[in-house]
Amino acid sequence: MSNCVLAFDFGGTKLAAGLVETKQGAVLCHYQEPTPRGGADASLAIMLAWGQRLLAESPQAVVGAGVNFGGPVDSRRGIILESHHVAGWNNRPLAQELEEKLHLPIAVDNDANGQALAEWRYGVGSGTRSFIFINLGTGLGGGIIIDGHLWHGAHGLAGEFGHFPLHPDGPLCSCGRRGCFEALCAGPALQRRLEEALTHERSPVRLTLAELWTAAEAGVPIAKRVAGAIFEDLAHGLAIIQLSFDPELIALGGGAARYTASQLHDIQQRARSYVLPVVSPYLHIAHATLGAESGLLGAAAIFLNQARDGHA
Repeated sequence: MSNCVLAFDFGGTKLAAGLVETKQGAVLCHYQEPTPRGGADASLAIMLAWGQRLLAESPQAVVGAGVNFGGPVDSRRGIILESHHVAGWNNRPLAQELEEKLHLPIAVDNDANGQALAEWRYGVGSGTRSFIFINLGTGLGGGIIIDGHLWHGAHGLAGEFGHFPLHPDGPLCSCGRRGCFEALCAGPALQRRLEEALTHERSPVRLTLAELWTAAEAGVPIAKRVAGAIFEDLAHGLAIIQLSFDPELIALGGGAARYTASQLHDIQQRARSYVLPVVSPYLHIAHATLGAESGLLGAAAIFLNQARDGHA
């Protein structure tokens, strides 16, 4: 199926919209800017303007639109259940609103599901039957492919890995609970952990989050300690996921997953130590490969997936 699909990526920190050629997974053109402070209404107004412009500019017919949304979604009804990062989205019928303005079939799912589908169709998960993608960004979520199909769970909420309670007395999470996987390993958590360590140890070494992994790799003591603690928490979460789903591969993506190859191997070995010996050889972790285009390719893959299953 080779078509052109309108793709929308609603994130906690940025918005993007583009046209995607679906056979090769090529983003033909796109627009992007930081998520505005005006909440859901402001974000939707920007996306609709971009969508109408892209439809007018498209070199070929557009068969539909996919939406990659950063938060829990009722994908069958196209309703946003909530957003922990942008106000005004709770119980909003986004698919209906887009259909009324753009006059296209619309498919909506959460961003981790979209990115899982994109990596499975076009990226590192290509060729697998059972595959899990974990997005480490502003939040932490996941998408689950089982026997070639995206698994939503009984209520459409499968893959909310970010709210595994790893440390019940840990730091406060955006969901209001403490010690969640997201509160320990997503981007804002990494920034907080680094700043707390530098302050607590009165370190003369000053590091930005972007420098953390390379500094740890170079043997800077405080960077090694911070990275090691993060890798332990990440390994515990990954071990739970492997034991729960037995995937062929777990891919880590997002801006907070910029580990070196040796650090990724370290994380994998730590995670293997927390699973049953019979499971350990089958726990494989890789970097996601689609990078900055994963959100738009994910939106297109959401549309293709729902069209295949007769829901778009």
